[in-house]
Amino acid sequence: FFFSIRRRHTRFLPVSWARRCVQETERERRRQQEREEDARNMKYLAEKAEREIQAQNELRQIQDEKEREVARLREKTEKALDRYSELDALRAKRAYEDTLRKERIKEKQELEKRERMNQELNEERKMQILSLIHI
Repeated sequence: FFFSIRRRHTRFLPVSWARRCVQETERERRRQQEREEDARNMKYLAEKAEREIQAQNELRQIQDEKEREVARLREKTEKALDRYSELDALRAKRAYEDTLRKERIKEKQELEKRERMNQELNEERKMQILSLIHI
């Protein structure tokens, strides 16, 4: 009886050993698959992080370019406004000088007119005085 139990166990021993080998091989294969999957996940996450960093760098570069463009346009606008202000100041100065010149010409003409009238009056008086003397 003892031998029969032992024999039964020994009879299944190669099968159980084979089954254990298969199970162990299966476990090892699953572990290898998990390691490969973990490696793929890590690679994917690293690539994703790199893509995100690259996208952020591109966005930063685009923002920097936009800021430079805005600064360039602001500077261009300021130059145009400065130029316009200078031209406006020059026009105002010319208009002021033109007004002064016209006033001086008008004053000169009025002075000449007054002098002519005074001279004519003086001549008329002389003529009247001479005519009174001759009468």
